[in-house]
Amino acid sequence: MSASHATDCAERAQRIVPPTPGQMKEFWAQVQSGRIDSLRMQAILRWDIRKEWEDFYFRIFNMKADFSEVLIPEHKPGFDRVLINAHGLMISRTLDACAFPHWCYWDDPDSAITVDERSAVSGPPYAIRVRDRQEADEELKNLSAEQIFQRGIKIETALERVLHELKYFDETNEHLDINNITLCAGSCSSVGGVPIADWSGEFVLRCFGPRGSGPFLRAREVVSL
Repeated sequence: MSASHATDCAERAQRIVPPTPGQMKEFWAQVQSGRIDSLRMQAILRWDIRKEWEDFYFRIFNMKADFSEVLIPEHKPGFDRVLINAHGLMISRTLDACAFPHWCYWDDPDSAITVDERSAVSGPPYAIRVRDRQEADEELKNLSAEQIFQRGIKIETALERVLHELKYFDETNEHLDINNITLCAGSCSSVGGVPIADWSGEFVLRCFGPRGSGPFLRAREVVSL
């Protein structure tokens, strides 16, 4: 069986039913023999990630998304979670999809948050990588939004943080930032405030000053294209 045929079999199995032990044995034999190299393996994994997110959007937002053309950033050590932002998705819709208590500082966050490092509101869907951890990045504690901007670090936007919350809850039935607060320094409001998010009995999205910092206030770094 050729490497391309093994890939096709694996993809069809993922779409219809879980692969059988025999299929998995054959698949890994192809990997070990070198007929499925690292590049092809990455392509298979990326395909799975795209389909996983298409299913998520259908279940959570009743949205039929097509992520087949979305480029996934190359893996960077520690950045194991992929988030995909769909075309046209806005913060208000992500908050409405929360199947848990939540509160937002802004009555209309879509209008109030005017600056984002990345957005798919009027553009194509895109993917980012983040660290796969419950608490925001300890590496970025005690750094304000202004300091992060000066260092040129790419950070989760407010929408990406809410999307991250939804996906994490969908997978684990738990919440992000039980003990700390995410500084969404990838976004900024029309008056210069920076969104922050955490879980304190409910999911909270509120506003913070761009020069504020502290040990429990931590941004989430991203890898993007």
